[in-house]
Amino acid sequence: ILDSAYFECLYKLDYVMDLLKPYNKPDEMRLLVGNKYTQFQSYTNYITDSLVNANPEEYKPQVIGLSEQGQAYNIRPASKQAKRSNYKEISIINRNNNNIIAAYELNSRQAIKFEETIKNPDWNIATETDSVLGYICQKATTHYAGRNWTVLFAPEIAIGEGPWKLRGLPGLILKAEDNDKHYVFECIALQRLKTKKTINTESKYRTVSKADYQKQIKNFFEDPIGTINRQFEGTGAKITIHKTNENADLIRKYNPIK
Repeated sequence: ILDSAYFECLYKLDYVMDLLKPYNKPDEMRLLVGNKYTQFQSYTNYITDSLVNANPEEYKPQVIGLSEQGQAYNIRPASKQAKRSNYKEISIINRNNNNIIAAYELNSRQAIKFEETIKNPDWNIATETDSVLGYICQKATTHYAGRNWTVLFAPEIAIGEGPWKLRGLPGLILKAEDNDKHYVFECIALQRLKTKKTINTESKYRTVSKADYQKQIKNFFEDPIGTINRQFEGTGAKITIHKTNENADLIRKYNPIK
Protein backbone atom coordinates (compact mmCIF):
# COMPACT_ATOMS: atom_id res chain seq x y z
CA ILE A 1 0.00 0.00 0.00
CA LEU A 2 1.48 3.32 -1.11
CA ASP A 3 -1.21 5.78 -0.05
CA SER A 4 -4.86 6.31 0.85
CA ALA A 5 -6.93 8.26 -1.66
CA TYR A 6 -9.18 11.03 -0.39
CA PHE A 7 -10.61 12.04 -3.80
CA GLU A 8 -12.05 10.09 -6.75
CA CYS A 9 -12.83 11.28 -10.26
CA LEU A 10 -14.48 9.21 -13.02
CA TYR A 11 -13.96 10.06 -16.68
CA LYS A 12 -15.75 8.91 -19.78
CA LEU A 13 -13.08 7.99 -22.33
CA ASP A 14 -13.63 7.82 -26.08
CA TYR A 15 -10.51 6.51 -27.79
CA VAL A 16 -9.10 5.08 -31.00
CA MET A 17 -6.62 2.41 -29.95
CA ASP A 18 -6.72 0.58 -33.29
CA LEU A 19 -5.80 2.78 -36.28
CA LEU A 20 -7.24 0.20 -38.71
CA LYS A 21 -10.67 0.78 -37.16
CA PRO A 22 -10.71 4.53 -36.46
CA TYR A 23 -13.87 4.81 -34.44
CA ASN A 24 -14.07 5.86 -30.83
CA LYS A 25 -14.69 3.17 -28.22
CA PRO A 26 -16.33 4.24 -24.94
CA ASP A 27 -14.81 3.38 -21.59
CA GLU A 28 -14.76 4.67 -18.05
CA MET A 29 -11.56 5.60 -16.24
CA ARG A 30 -10.91 6.28 -12.56
CA LEU A 31 -8.47 8.75 -11.01
CA LEU A 32 -7.69 8.31 -7.32
CA VAL A 33 -5.87 11.16 -5.56
CA GLY A 34 -3.98 10.78 -2.31
CA ASN A 35 -1.62 13.14 -0.50
CA LYS A 36 1.45 11.40 -1.98
CA TYR A 37 0.23 9.39 -5.00
CA THR A 38 -2.37 9.28 -7.75
CA GLN A 39 -3.61 6.17 -9.54
CA PHE A 40 -5.26 6.13 -12.98
CA GLN A 41 -6.81 3.03 -14.55
CA SER A 42 -9.81 1.62 -16.37
CA TYR A 43 -12.79 1.59 -14.02
CA THR A 44 -14.24 -1.25 -16.11
CA ASN A 45 -11.17 -3.41 -15.41
CA TYR A 46 -11.15 -2.43 -11.74
CA ILE A 47 -14.75 -3.64 -11.32
CA THR A 48 -14.04 -6.83 -13.29
CA ASP A 49 -10.93 -7.63 -11.25
CA SER A 50 -12.93 -7.16 -8.05
CA LEU A 51 -15.59 -9.62 -9.27
CA VAL A 52 -13.00 -12.18 -10.45
CA ASN A 53 -11.05 -12.00 -7.18
CA ALA A 54 -14.26 -12.52 -5.22
CA ASN A 55 -15.44 -15.47 -7.38
CA PRO A 56 -12.37 -16.90 -9.20
CA GLU A 57 -13.89 -20.29 -10.04
CA GLU A 58 -16.82 -18.74 -11.91
CA TYR A 59 -14.50 -16.85 -14.27
CA LYS A 60 -11.98 -19.65 -14.91
CA PRO A 61 -12.35 -21.99 -17.93
CA GLN A 62 -12.13 -25.68 -17.11
CA VAL A 63 -9.54 -27.81 -18.94
CA ILE A 64 -10.96 -31.33 -19.21
CA GLY A 65 -7.78 -32.95 -20.55
CA LEU A 66 -4.21 -32.45 -21.76
CA SER A 67 -2.39 -34.09 -24.66
CA GLU A 68 0.95 -35.85 -24.13
CA GLN A 69 2.66 -32.65 -25.36
CA GLY A 70 0.83 -30.59 -22.74
CA GLN A 71 -1.65 -29.08 -25.15
CA ALA A 72 -5.09 -28.40 -23.69
CA TYR A 73 -8.13 -29.92 -25.34
CA ASN A 74 -11.82 -30.11 -24.55
CA ILE A 75 -11.95 -26.78 -22.71
CA ARG A 76 -15.23 -25.92 -21.02
CA PRO A 77 -15.86 -22.13 -21.03
CA ALA A 78 -16.09 -20.25 -17.76
CA SER A 79 -19.60 -19.89 -16.37
CA LYS A 80 -19.18 -16.10 -16.38
CA GLN A 81 -17.32 -13.93 -18.89
CA ALA A 82 -15.12 -11.12 -17.62
CA LYS A 83 -15.79 -7.80 -19.34
CA ARG A 84 -12.49 -6.01 -19.96
CA SER A 85 -11.30 -2.79 -21.52
CA ASN A 86 -8.52 -2.53 -24.11
CA TYR A 87 -7.08 0.26 -21.94
CA LYS A 88 -5.15 -2.01 -19.58
CA GLU A 89 -2.43 0.29 -18.31
CA ILE A 90 -2.38 1.38 -14.67
CA SER A 91 -0.45 4.59 -13.94
CA ILE A 92 0.70 5.47 -10.41
CA ILE A 93 2.40 8.85 -10.00
CA ASN A 94 4.35 10.08 -6.97
CA ARG A 95 3.06 13.63 -6.55
CA ASN A 96 6.23 14.75 -4.75
CA ASN A 97 8.91 13.70 -7.25
CA ASN A 98 6.95 12.92 -10.47
CA ASN A 99 8.09 9.29 -10.49
CA ILE A 100 5.61 7.14 -12.41
CA ILE A 101 4.98 3.40 -12.28
CA ALA A 102 3.27 2.18 -15.46
CA ALA A 103 1.91 -1.38 -15.21
CA TYR A 104 0.22 -3.58 -17.82
CA GLU A 105 -1.24 -7.09 -17.56
CA LEU A 106 -0.85 -8.71 -20.98
CA ASN A 107 -2.63 -11.87 -19.86
CA SER A 108 -2.88 -14.12 -16.83
CA ARG A 109 0.74 -15.26 -17.29
CA GLN A 110 2.40 -11.96 -18.21
CA ALA A 111 2.28 -8.72 -16.23
CA ILE A 112 4.95 -6.06 -16.72
CA LYS A 113 5.85 -2.59 -15.45
CA PHE A 114 8.48 0.12 -15.74
CA GLU A 115 9.35 3.22 -13.76
CA GLU A 116 10.59 6.64 -14.82
CA THR A 117 10.54 10.27 -13.77
CA ILE A 118 8.34 12.45 -15.95
CA LYS A 119 8.04 16.18 -16.52
CA ASN A 120 4.71 17.94 -16.25
CA PRO A 121 3.34 19.33 -19.52
CA ASP A 122 4.32 22.92 -20.36
CA TRP A 123 0.90 24.56 -20.31
CA ASN A 124 -0.39 27.64 -22.11
CA ILE A 125 -3.39 28.94 -20.15
CA ALA A 126 -5.98 30.81 -22.23
CA THR A 127 -8.65 33.29 -21.16
CA GLU A 128 -11.45 31.15 -22.66
CA THR A 129 -13.83 29.44 -20.27
CA ASP A 130 -16.42 26.68 -20.45
CA SER A 131 -18.30 24.51 -17.97
CA VAL A 132 -18.07 20.82 -17.11
CA LEU A 133 -20.39 19.25 -14.51
CA GLY A 134 -21.45 22.75 -13.53
CA TYR A 135 -17.90 23.92 -12.78
CA ILE A 136 -16.51 26.97 -14.58
CA CYS A 137 -13.33 25.81 -16.29
CA GLN A 138 -10.41 27.55 -17.98
CA LYS A 139 -8.88 26.34 -21.23
CA ALA A 140 -5.23 25.30 -21.49
CA THR A 141 -3.16 23.75 -24.29
CA THR A 142 0.11 21.87 -24.54
CA HIS A 143 2.20 19.64 -26.81
CA TYR A 144 3.00 16.56 -24.75
CA ALA A 145 4.20 13.02 -25.55
CA GLY A 146 3.75 13.53 -29.30
CA ARG A 147 0.22 14.92 -29.17
CA ASN A 148 -1.35 18.39 -29.04
CA TRP A 149 -3.75 18.54 -26.09
CA THR A 150 -6.56 20.92 -25.18
CA VAL A 151 -7.95 20.71 -21.64
CA LEU A 152 -10.49 22.38 -19.38
CA PHE A 153 -9.51 22.68 -15.71
CA ALA A 154 -11.53 23.86 -12.72
CA PRO A 155 -9.70 26.39 -10.49
CA GLU A 156 -12.47 25.84 -7.92
CA ILE A 157 -11.16 22.28 -7.36
CA ALA A 158 -7.63 22.97 -6.14
CA ILE A 159 -6.13 19.61 -7.14
CA GLY A 160 -3.47 19.92 -9.83
CA GLU A 161 -4.13 16.49 -11.33
CA GLY A 162 -6.01 15.03 -14.28
CA PRO A 163 -6.37 11.98 -16.50
CA TRP A 164 -3.30 9.97 -17.49
CA LYS A 165 -0.13 12.16 -17.17
CA LEU A 166 -1.95 15.43 -17.79
CA ARG A 167 -1.32 17.42 -14.61
CA GLY A 168 0.35 20.50 -13.17
CA LEU A 169 -2.43 23.08 -13.63
CA PRO A 170 -3.97 25.21 -10.82
CA GLY A 171 -7.09 23.07 -10.72
CA LEU A 172 -8.42 19.61 -11.56
CA ILE A 173 -8.58 18.78 -15.30
CA LEU A 174 -12.19 17.85 -16.07
CA LYS A 175 -11.89 17.47 -19.84
CA ALA A 176 -8.95 16.68 -22.14
CA GLU A 177 -8.65 15.80 -25.80
CA ASP A 178 -5.88 15.55 -28.37
CA ASN A 179 -6.22 17.35 -31.70
CA ASP A 180 -7.08 14.15 -33.58
CA LYS A 181 -9.68 13.22 -30.93
CA HIS A 182 -8.04 9.81 -30.60
CA TYR A 183 -8.24 10.20 -26.80
CA VAL A 184 -11.05 12.27 -25.25
CA PHE A 185 -11.50 12.30 -21.47
CA GLU A 186 -14.50 14.00 -19.85
CA CYS A 187 -15.33 13.94 -16.16
CA ILE A 188 -18.71 12.36 -15.40
CA ALA A 189 -18.52 12.14 -11.59
CA LEU A 190 -16.27 13.23 -8.74
CA GLN A 191 -16.36 13.01 -4.98
CA ARG A 192 -14.36 13.56 -1.84
CA LEU A 193 -14.22 10.08 -0.34
CA LYS A 194 -15.78 9.51 3.06
CA THR A 195 -13.99 6.16 3.27
CA LYS A 196 -10.48 6.34 1.87
CA LYS A 197 -9.43 3.88 -0.85
CA THR A 198 -5.97 2.36 -1.07
CA ILE A 199 -3.44 3.09 -3.79
CA ASN A 200 -1.19 0.07 -4.09
CA THR A 201 1.16 -1.88 -6.31
CA GLU A 202 1.20 -5.64 -6.85
CA SER A 203 4.08 -8.10 -6.83
CA LYS A 204 2.83 -9.89 -9.97
CA TYR A 205 4.28 -7.19 -12.26
CA ARG A 206 7.77 -7.93 -13.62
CA THR A 207 10.02 -4.88 -14.07
CA VAL A 208 11.31 -4.30 -17.62
CA SER A 209 12.82 -1.36 -19.50
CA LYS A 210 10.49 1.25 -20.97
CA ALA A 211 11.47 0.20 -24.52
CA ASP A 212 10.75 -3.48 -23.78
CA TYR A 213 7.47 -2.53 -22.06
CA GLN A 214 6.26 -0.63 -25.13
CA LYS A 215 7.47 -3.36 -27.50
CA GLN A 216 5.70 -6.15 -25.60
CA ILE A 217 2.40 -4.25 -25.49
CA LYS A 218 2.58 -3.43 -29.21
CA ASN A 219 3.33 -7.07 -30.06
CA PHE A 220 0.51 -8.29 -27.84
CA PHE A 221 -1.99 -5.85 -29.31
CA GLU A 222 -1.10 -6.53 -32.95
CA ASP A 223 -0.31 -10.26 -32.62
CA PRO A 224 -2.07 -11.65 -29.51
CA ILE A 225 -1.99 -15.30 -30.64
CA GLY A 226 1.73 -15.16 -31.47
CA THR A 227 2.44 -13.56 -28.10
CA ILE A 228 0.62 -16.33 -26.26
CA ASN A 229 2.32 -19.07 -28.29
CA ARG A 230 5.78 -17.66 -27.50
CA GLN A 231 5.07 -18.37 -23.84
CA PHE A 232 4.67 -22.09 -24.62
CA GLU A 233 7.75 -22.56 -26.83
CA GLY A 234 9.30 -25.95 -26.19
CA THR A 235 6.18 -27.45 -24.60
CA GLY A 236 4.46 -28.61 -27.79
CA ALA A 237 1.40 -26.51 -26.98
CA LYS A 238 0.23 -24.10 -29.68
CA ILE A 239 -2.86 -22.06 -30.52
CA THR A 240 -3.78 -21.74 -34.18
CA ILE A 241 -6.51 -19.51 -35.57
CA HIS A 242 -7.36 -19.45 -39.26
CA LYS A 243 -8.22 -15.89 -40.23
CA THR A 244 -11.73 -15.55 -41.61
CA ASN A 245 -14.22 -12.73 -41.88
CA GLU A 246 -15.40 -13.65 -38.39
CA ASN A 247 -12.04 -13.05 -36.70
CA ALA A 248 -10.53 -10.47 -39.05
CA ASP A 249 -10.61 -8.00 -36.16
CA LEU A 250 -7.53 -9.79 -34.77
CA ILE A 251 -5.53 -7.70 -37.26
CA ARG A 252 -4.90 -4.41 -35.46
CA LYS A 253 -2.56 -1.39 -35.55
CA TYR A 254 -1.66 -0.06 -32.12
CA ASN A 255 -2.26 3.64 -31.36
CA PRO A 256 -0.87 4.17 -27.84
CA ILE A 257 -1.52 7.29 -25.84
CA LYS A 258 2.20 7.17 -24.79
